[in-house]
Amino acid sequence: MPLLDVSQTYDVGMTVPPGSPPPGFRAVSRIGEQVANVTEFTFRTHMGTHVDAPYHFIPTGAKLDEIPIERFVGPGFVVPAARPALTPLHQEDLKPWADRIRGLDFVLFSFRWAAHFGTAEYFNHPYLAEDAAEELVRLGVRCIGVDTYTPDTPVPLRTPEHRGPTHLVLLGHDVLIIENLASLIPVEGRMVRVYAFPLKIRDADGAPARVVVEWEEA
Repeated sequence: MPLLDVSQTYDVGMTVPPGSPPPGFRAVSRIGEQVANVTEFTFRTHMGTHVDAPYHFIPTGAKLDEIPIERFVGPGFVVPAARPALTPLHQEDLKPWADRIRGLDFVLFSFRWAAHFGTAEYFNHPYLAEDAAEELVRLGVRCIGVDTYTPDTPVPLRTPEHRGPTHLVLLGHDVLIIENLASLIPVEGRMVRVYAFPLKIRDADGAPARVVVEWEEA
């Protein structure tokens, strides 16, 4: 079965959270001066394609290294969710897909926003409204993924009172979140098998992950 890598590449020009420095890359040793190439990589846990643990928003929530490895692989569905900038996806928008996504390990939303990764427009993404997050919990979904900066309210629409309502609903019900996926267009509307293994970091609130989807060709 074909595999599709839906992870963004880490580089100095990638999108990072507002106020965060870009990832750092430093040559520790290079062949010619030493016997091997070694590079130092510095990053924050919530940049690039990564998995959010409940602990990210929930003080008593599970940390990544406490979550069973089985949670990071399983069946999923890719919801076609293209819409204009700064537009929410509501509970009503999930109705056509409810029977397909009920009880799934993974539901990935293809907002078709990955093409903006690395640009200012990336922060004007569509998003999951709080009622959509509540519906995903009711449907028994165990992990959601988005090809946007966050499933939550975009930065330009946030008020000083913003506390991440979509994160709070999902992570508060032990629904994991994958952010900054690469393009999902080739697998829109398909049942897939998702592999999303984050780095094993002690007490992590989140960590980079290489996310791959596998599907059966018709």
